[in-house]
Amino acid sequence: MNIKSIRFFLGHLLWIEAAFMLPALLISLHYREMETVCAFLYTMGLMAIFIPLLLLKTRGERKVYARDGLVIVSLSWIVLSIFGALPFVFSGCIPRFVDALFETISGFTTTGATVLTDVEALPRGVLYWRSFTHWLFPAGRHGRAGVSAHHRSQRRARQGRPAARSSRGKPRTCRRQARSQASSEREDTIHNIFRTDGSGNHSPVPWRYACVRLPRSCPRYGR
Repeated sequence: MNIKSIRFFLGHLLWIEAAFMLPALLISLHYREMETVCAFLYTMGLMAIFIPLLLLKTRGERKVYARDGLVIVSLSWIVLSIFGALPFVFSGCIPRFVDALFETISGFTTTGATVLTDVEALPRGVLYWRSFTHWLFPAGRHGRAGVSAHHRSQRRARQGRPAARSSRGKPRTCRRQARSQASSEREDTIHNIFRTDGSGNHSPVPWRYACVRLPRSCPRYGR
């Protein structure tokens, strides 16, 4: 397992989360919600401490294997949820950390569950951050799906297998199409109702000479 690569990606994910907190901070400054401003500043300050520790001696680490990807996805949910819950705690909107963590995970997973009785009573900056969490991670899931498809295509290329393409032209693994095509070729359909003579014209053949296409050879009717 490449620990440096895992730290590298976690550090950059924290950078992205800190950048997404900036609009909430600016909204709090605009409405002069000083407690909320301090809450976001404290959170971003803690993130500024942890990010260099994660990125320490990870320059040039880009190799990610399947096991590393699973660890990165699991730890990113945990780490980003913990830091995403800190503005709720520092602002006093949700005093208990467990409740704040539940609210953040509910937003990241878009479940819609909440521990708040009056959501509209939240400060504008915290309300924006809570609403933004419902958008942030669904967009990330689509991005991860695209990255996973890209890695599967690369793995098939390394194994010497061509990547199947969908009707839209995008590479994907599609064994179902091959199975359906093979099964369609084995269907019991009546063929050769018309046969061609030497000149290339089609002349009708009596029904008793029609041949049924089966997986194994079949005798002609009437013989």
